[in-house]
Amino acid sequence: MWLKAGLLVFRVGSRYSCLEFRLRVIKLYCDTCQKFLVDRLVEGSCPTPCCHYDSAQGDQCEKCGKLLNPTELVNPRCKVCANSPHICDTNHLFLQLPLLEGNVRDYISSMSVARSWSQNAIQATNVWLKEGLTLCSRVNLTRDKKRKQK
Repeated sequence: MWLKAGLLVFRVGSRYSCLEFRLRVIKLYCDTCQKFLVDRLVEGSCPTPCCHYDSAQGDQCEKCGKLLNPTELVNPRCKVCANSPHICDTNHLFLQLPLLEGNVRDYISSMSVARSWSQNAIQATNVWLKEGLTLCSRVNLTRDKKRKQK
């Protein structure tokens, strides 16, 4: 399987195409910076009623603790240039983890025995595996280019 093949992520898709799927992802795009914004580059007002913290990050509100997606923020702004980004659709390739669950478990066990991973990493991964690998726990194989395709 691909875990033993030592392949880089960009080669996984071409070698094991049955394990990948395309998914439309909604992201924020900054025209001024000409790039898609990851969560750490976005801030805005928290959408949670009774909070509305004005400096909520793209992944979490520091005031109320709510986990967020950047597109949920009210009046989002780019942390690089302070301009307002807009919502944009983009397509990404994802890895179908449910098809690899047995291999992933075996790999994690071997890393545990070989002491290649820290105990924290092993425990966190085991918690994740305990819940089972679902399509919700997908691995994104691609990233957006700096500039949006026209």
